[in-house]
Amino acid sequence: MDILLEKKYRVDHREIPLAPILDLLVIVIFFLVLSVSFVEYTKQTLPPASVTSLSDPNALPPLSPRLALVVDGKMLKLWIVWFGEKPGSLNEKLSIEDASASKAVLEKVSTLAKQFHDLYPGEKSIQLGLSGQLPYQIMVAAMDGVQPYIPDVVLISSLDAEGIASAAAAGGKDAGKP
Repeated sequence: MDILLEKKYRVDHREIPLAPILDLLVIVIFFLVLSVSFVEYTKQTLPPASVTSLSDPNALPPLSPRLALVVDGKMLKLWIVWFGEKPGSLNEKLSIEDASASKAVLEKVSTLAKQFHDLYPGEKSIQLGLSGQLPYQIMVAAMDGVQPYIPDVVLISSLDAEGIASAAAAGGKDAGKP
């Protein structure tokens, strides 16, 4: 009877369920590996900034020529503005009716580009900007007119083009200056 009355100590050893934990770890590792590969696909690298300093006192500042085609009333004004040691500008005018024919724009831009090329034959790039209301065909004609003389054409915004033209028309020395 003593055995029946004797208090038994029961030791309960619960085991930690490892299977669900391992399942969770496999899923987490899978998503980590997958997210790393997606980061590689969406990563955008920018080229290093080209910073130039005029440490050489004999080096000439860049010209940074800009061509602006801007509508002013019933006229289309074409300006080439440049900087450097001797800043300057060239301009032409064309009526809007004539400008609707892209051949006239091509000829005027070509004339301006040739004059600039005669002054600075080593210049290989120019920035081109047009008023916002000018059609796409005029931009193409302007690019075609410039490229025989200056092969690299970079587009700038219409606000920059209008700023260049207004400053150049006012005779400002900082017309379109970066």
